[in-house]
Amino acid sequence: MVDEADAVRRTVTIVFSDLKGSTSLGERLDAESLREVMSAYIDEMSGVLESYGGRVEKVIGDAIVAVFGLAASAVDHAARAVEAADRARRVLEELNERLEVLWGVRLTNRTGVCTGEVVIGKSSGGHRIIAGEAFETAELMEQRAPPLGVLVAEPTYQLVRERVTAERMTLPGANGADGLSAHLLHTVTALVPEPDTAAADPSAAVCPECGEPDTAGGRWCGWCGASLRAAAERRETRRTITIVFADARAVALGRAPVDTETLRAAMWRYFEVMRSILESHGATVEKHIGDAVMAVFGLPRRSEDDALRAVRAAAGLGQGLAVLNRELERDWGITLQVRTGVNTGEVVTGDPAIGDALVLGDAVNVAARLEQVAEPGEVLLGQSTFRLVRDAVEAELDFDPRVDATDVTVRNLGGEVALDGTVSSYPQYLAARAAAQRVSGVTKVLNHLEVVLPERDYRDDAQLTTTSNNALTENVTVPAGIEAIASDGNVRLTGTARFRTDRDAAERVVAGLTGVRNIRDDIELVDDVDPSEATYLVLEALDRYALTHQGSDVSVTTSGTIVTLAGHVRTWAEHDAVIDAAWMAGGISDVHDQLSVTG
Repeated sequence: MVDEADAVRRTVTIVFSDLKGSTSLGERLDAESLREVMSAYIDEMSGVLESYGGRVEKVIGDAIVAVFGLAASAVDHAARAVEAADRARRVLEELNERLEVLWGVRLTNRTGVCTGEVVIGKSSGGHRIIAGEAFETAELMEQRAPPLGVLVAEPTYQLVRERVTAERMTLPGANGADGLSAHLLHTVTALVPEPDTAAADPSAAVCPECGEPDTAGGRWCGWCGASLRAAAERRETRRTITIVFADARAVALGRAPVDTETLRAAMWRYFEVMRSILESHGATVEKHIGDAVMAVFGLPRRSEDDALRAVRAAAGLGQGLAVLNRELERDWGITLQVRTGVNTGEVVTGDPAIGDALVLGDAVNVAARLEQVAEPGEVLLGQSTFRLVRDAVEAELDFDPRVDATDVTVRNLGGEVALDGTVSSYPQYLAARAAAQRVSGVTKVLNHLEVVLPERDYRDDAQLTTTSNNALTENVTVPAGIEAIASDGNVRLTGTARFRTDRDAAERVVAGLTGVRNIRDDIELVDDVDPSEATYLVLEALDRYALTHQGSDVSVTTSGTIVTLAGHVRTWAEHDAVIDAAWMAGGISDVHDQLSVTG
C-alpha cells in the first residue's frame, strides 16, 4: 500500500515532450544507427531540461517527462520549465544539422507544459509514485501541439504571461465538455535568473534527484520522495524484453466531475493493485507517471516465457480492476477504465543491478502506441509479442497426437488467437481448439478451422443420418427422443432433454462418427424448475464446487431460465468448470458466457 501519511504535496510544472514519426524513423535506420540517433536526442533534450532545474522523471521510448519544482527552492519552476521547453526546440534545430549530415534524418517533436499540484509518495514495494491531473494535461498539450511547437496550459501561462508572447487557443473538451484554454508559445524573454548557490552548505548531504539538503537524515528525500542512496555508475546494456503499458482514466458515475482528492486516492489504490498483479507474474514495475503504469518482463533476468507471462499479466489486470472498481463505486462513486498495450523488442536499459530505469527503444514506443489506440478494457498485442504466443500455440498443436497441424495457421486477430486452415476430421477440429486453450497466456481462441474430409471418409446424407441415429439410440447416456439429420456432413441434433449434460452426451456420440464435418445442437432443454430459483441453484453449485474463490468477481444473473455468467476466471479449466456448474443446476435453458480468461 501507499503510505499516505508520508505523502508529499508539491505544486510543480510538468514538461511532456514526444517525437513525431519515430516509427518511420525505425524503418529507415538500422538498429545501431537508430540507437545512436535516439541516444543523442535523449541526451540533448535531457541536458537542456536538467540545466534549467528540471528532473527527467521518465523516458518512455522517445517521450520525455520532466518535473520542475520538486525542490523547495524552485519557486520559479513555471518560468524555468517554459524557458527550458523553448530552449530545447532551438537545441533540436542544432542537433538536426548534425543528424542530417551523419544519417540523413531530421527529428520533429511536440511539447506540452502544465503547472498543478501533484502528490509524491512511495509504495510498499519502494516505488516512487507521482500522481496529479497536471500530468494528463501536459500530455494533452503535447498531443495537440503542432510540430516543433510548445503548447502551454492556462495555469502555467498565468504565471509567465508577462514575459512570453503566445497565441491563445481553445482545445475541444471531451464528451461535450467546455473547451480547454491553451497558449501556443512564440517567444520568451529571459525568465530565469542565475541560481544563487552561495548559501549552500557544501558539507551537507543533498538529495541526488532534486538537490535539496537532507535535514532529516532519512532514506527518502522529504521534498521529492527520491531515494537518498548514493548514485552508482550507470552501465547501459541492450536487452530483448516485453513491455506492458497500461493507462487509466477515471469516470464519475454521477454528473459531478471527479475531484482531486478522490482521483488521488483512487489512483494510488489502482497503482497498488496493478503493481501487485504485474509483479506476481514476474514483472519489474517502472515508476508510475501520472495515470500510467509501465512494467517490463526480462529485467533483471530474461526468461523464454517473458512474452507469455506479460500477456497473462495484462489479462490479469482486468480481473484486478473489476474487483477494485467495485470498491471505488461503493466508496467514491467512480470507476476506472484501463487500456493496455503489450509489445516485445530490443531496448537499451540502465544497469538493473542498481535499479537504473529503462532508457529507450522502439519496442517501448510501440507498446505506448498500442495502449493509445486500444479501447477501454482492451489489451492489444504487438506483432512481435504475438509471434511468441503463436509459436507456443503451434508447438502445442504439433505436440498433440490427436491433431495433424500441417494445414493449420495461427494468426493474431485483435490480440486473440485465431486458428485458420483445414483439418481432416471433426475430432481434430475440437482437439485443435483445446490445444490452443492449454497454452498459458492465451485468453481467447477463435476457431475458424474447416473440416475437409478425405474421400474415403465421405458419407452421403442418408447414410450419415442413419448412422447418427443408431449411435444415439444405442448409447445409454443419451436420453430417448434425441434425433439427428445430416446434410453434407453437417449434423443437426433435435429433441428435448432436462440437462446440458444430456446435450453434451449426444454431441460426443455423434462427434466421433466418420463423415461428420460439424454439429449443430438444437436440443431444447425443458424442466419444471421455478425460474425464480435459477440464480440460487447456480450460485449454490458454484459454491459447492469451490469455483468462486475469495476475490473472485464471477457474477450470475438470470432472466427466467437463461443464465448470464460474467467476470474473470484464471484458466480455461476454471472457465469450463464454471460453465458446467451452471448447466448442472437443472432447469437452465441457456447459459450466456461473458467470462474472461486471464491466463
